[in-house]
Amino acid sequence: MIVNSCLGTDILGNKIDGKYWSVGYCKELDRYLLLIYVAWIASYERCYLISKQDYELCKTDIEKFEDKYKSEISQNGKICFTKNFIGAGALRDYDGANKFQSVIGSTSVINCFQHFNFYNDVLYARIITKDKDRVLLVPPLQAIQTEKGYDFPLRKTAFLYQDICYGIWEDFILKCNSESCRGREFYFDNSKIPPNEKYETLCPYCKSLLIRKKI
Repeated sequence: MIVNSCLGTDILGNKIDGKYWSVGYCKELDRYLLLIYVAWIASYERCYLISKQDYELCKTDIEKFEDKYKSEISQNGKICFTKNFIGAGALRDYDGANKFQSVIGSTSVINCFQHFNFYNDVLYARIITKDKDRVLLVPPLQAIQTEKGYDFPLRKTAFLYQDICYGIWEDFILKCNSESCRGREFYFDNSKIPPNEKYETLCPYCKSLLIRKKI
């Protein structure tokens, strides 16, 4: 699902404010979010997914909520990029080299960074690439600290593009409109299918047969 605005208090209802953070319900994403204010050259917000139970906890016991999300709220180094981190208002928090968008971005558009795609509970940055203006979805950086260093879970479902950033192709995301799925999306690699040819695949959730045409 493409969203024009990533974050911001304008999309939050029943908002609760803390010091440099806020929580609330996002109607567009249908999720409860924790937003962290980040002071940078241009200030922006980092977005974290929280449960409804934790939202209710924040209403009744802010100190306990802050303790549970202390890694996210602290914003110290990579520790803050937990599994709850789903996106940000600045590309510096996405999984690529410094200013990766200027290297891979198409010159046919004024701004190669074109909004976000909310897929699998993650706000992927949409980058119009030099590869025939194909859209690459770049994941935010999730860095989970382990005994051996850091684990990067979102890289496991992505590929390294031109040795400069991780991503998945947006045209590989299919939508199932069956009665049970109702628009649920899944990833299907159709790279081996010739352009303009029809192909069949099964929805991994409801097992419906889908017929699509590769553009």
